[in-house]
Amino acid sequence: MKKALLLLSLIFFVHHAKADCCRGWYVGGFEGFNFIDNSQLSYETTAGTAKETISYHTGFYVGGFFGYRFSPCWRGELELSYRNNAVDKMTISDVKYKTNGEEVTTISGLGNVCMDWDIGHCFFPYLGLGIGYGRTHEEYIDLSSMPNIMVSPVSDTSMNIIAQGIGGISCPCCDYIDVSLEYRYIYKSQSGDNRSIGISVKGYF
Repeated sequence: MKKALLLLSLIFFVHHAKADCCRGWYVGGFEGFNFIDNSQLSYETTAGTAKETISYHTGFYVGGFFGYRFSPCWRGELELSYRNNAVDKMTISDVKYKTNGEEVTTISGLGNVCMDWDIGHCFFPYLGLGIGYGRTHEEYIDLSSMPNIMVSPVSDTSMNIIAQGIGGISCPCCDYIDVSLEYRYIYKSQSGDNRSIGISVKGYF
């Protein structure tokens, strides 16, 4: 019973946050560090199909967004972002190959829905979900001159449906500007997922 009352109190609190949080249209930008999961490729060799693993250096992401706050708790936004990670190494059958400036880049556009919690302090946490489309361009080491390698793609471009999860803590630094520390996770239907940590700034008008 106590747990049920606590849950009802939390729901009531979330949906009756301070009215001064509702400020209409906003615009902003974000940047930070981007991490990408290892990629898997296959090569045809004279001995059959060889599996390849590609790992990446820590990269960066940057983007912008505009949106509208519908209520003290709910807001929706559209974003456009760019991500870049350099290739660290490529491993085929336990043999590591050096890289020569190869990289993977993603340009994406998403629609997000976010929920803010006013916890009565100078900062407030938020969560968000988004869905959209991304264009990923991957560059690979040219292995066509290596012995036994029959097929060696140098690059590949794909268009993916992507989904995004957002979590962060925002702090209003004046009446019309918020600064946030946030984490973004992007799931891509074909290539490696992205994890981003950075700073976001948005201004209301």
